[in-house]
Amino acid sequence: MDYSEALAQIKILGLSRGVVSGPQRAGTTICAKMLALDLGLEFLSEAWLEGGRPVQTLNRILVGHDRFVIQAPGPSRHLHKLALRGAFVVWMRRDMADIVASQERVKWDDTSQLRAYDAQQGPIAQVKLDFWRQRQRGQIEHAFEIEYESLTVHPLWVPKEDRADWHERQISADNRFRPEIFIREK
Repeated sequence: MDYSEALAQIKILGLSRGVVSGPQRAGTTICAKMLALDLGLEFLSEAWLEGGRPVQTLNRILVGHDRFVIQAPGPSRHLHKLALRGAFVVWMRRDMADIVASQERVKWDDTSQLRAYDAQQGPIAQVKLDFWRQRQRGQIEHAFEIEYESLTVHPLWVPKEDRADWHERQISADNRFRPEIFIREK
């Protein structure tokens, strides 16, 4: 699904809490920022989930807060177990070769995640996508898949050639989000 189609459906449904997940390096950060801006919601980075119990922390956020979009690729294995009543979940779709190339560029190792999915091999992005499609998507009332390429028309999008020296979370080399929007960092 294209970004603008998902955005329109979320607006029609009147949903004000959302989780953007998918494989690491699939565009979860920029998509969550875009949705937060376009829906007038607060953006929460996955830094809010760091620590010993990310799934429990995410559930507390979902139950105790309103008017936010949180970027959360880490706990994607547990999306179908979250307190999602009245919330939407976006799964980011990006070309597997592009994800793998991005992981290599930032030296991101995904081998430890394979065990969580009872997988022996393969790119974790494919393992996660298969799990999402076979086990999770059907259990989530307001589930959307957004194609990474459809983000390129959004005003927050920065072309790849203009972010060559950026940190791995699509932020600038000086670790500041661009452009500035209301963001609550942990």
